[in-house]
Amino acid sequence: MGCLLLGCHSSEPKKTEGTSHQPEAPQPVQSVPSSALPVSANAPPAPTPQPAVPARPPATASFLVGTQGQDIALRSLDGQAHVVAPAVSSWLYDEAHGLLWLLDEDRLAVSDLRQESPPVVLAKGLPPVGSIWVEWPKNGNSQFVRPETGCEESTDAVEVKLGSKPSLRLVDSEQRKSFSPDGLRWLKAQTGRSATPSPPVKGFESDAQRVALPEKWSGCDDAERCGLSEAFGAGPLRLVLVKDTQGGGDCFQRSCLLFDPQTKRFSSPPILVDAGGTPSVAPRPPHWTGAKEAAPGACGSYLFDKPGTRFLIRQFLCQLNGDCQDLGAEAIGWLQSGVIVGGAG
Repeated sequence: MGCLLLGCHSSEPKKTEGTSHQPEAPQPVQSVPSSALPVSANAPPAPTPQPAVPARPPATASFLVGTQGQDIALRSLDGQAHVVAPAVSSWLYDEAHGLLWLLDEDRLAVSDLRQESPPVVLAKGLPPVGSIWVEWPKNGNSQFVRPETGCEESTDAVEVKLGSKPSLRLVDSEQRKSFSPDGLRWLKAQTGRSATPSPPVKGFESDAQRVALPEKWSGCDDAERCGLSEAFGAGPLRLVLVKDTQGGGDCFQRSCLLFDPQTKRFSSPPILVDAGGTPSVAPRPPHWTGAKEAAPGACGSYLFDKPGTRFLIRQFLCQLNGDCQDLGAEAIGWLQSGVIVGGAG
């Protein structure tokens, strides 16, 4: 009864009346080389092995870096890298919409960071300009996207307006320019593009928490601004504005110190900037002292990751404890940012 599913097979040799049957010895099976097998004339050729395409790094731990005249790459904390745009002269990162707007000589293009696709050329024949402005339809979030430089806003820019009728103009001269057919088609398709909430920016607003500085501190054109502070990532420290002047040009000159609320002492922030504007990593471990004795450093912008334990600034990737790595290229931003602390200058 136990043989109903598989069929019954006796292990005894089958006997025939009057005769005796000896089981035949098993014949050895000889393998045939694959080269000796017949091949159909219609069989397709064997596929050529293709090189593996490197996967994009995970968004939660990825950031963009670039240098004028070189590729823009998406890097991750574990060392992976993925080129998202070829060498360009200028860019504008639109994190809320997942786009990277690009200028290269006379061409305007855009790279969709939500897709694995090459940049779309939007227009050609543009005169040299310094930056890109983007305006989205009114949707209550990230309508205007412009570069942050720490200087008075320059009109040496090309402006893209999206909507049912996208437009392109040179800001300085108000001259209108035309999109390429493919570019216009792509822009019209983006009218309803979803936008993620913009990362909060903590840039020493007038209602920010104040830290007491020594009397007669004279580092700010507006004395009320010196002492404004912002939380420095997920830790207890605060970034304090100690210098804020416009000088003789169009750019602001800002310096900051770190403040420990528990000890009431000050130290240099992780990045120092010399008189020529060259950044460097502050000495480690930090030296905590009074405000007058501490060496001021960069005010930002410090681009923190979601957990608030790592940040990007200039060409550095740093941890909250001040350990920094030189990236060899300008840090553009996280694919998914946390808070932005301070401001350029």
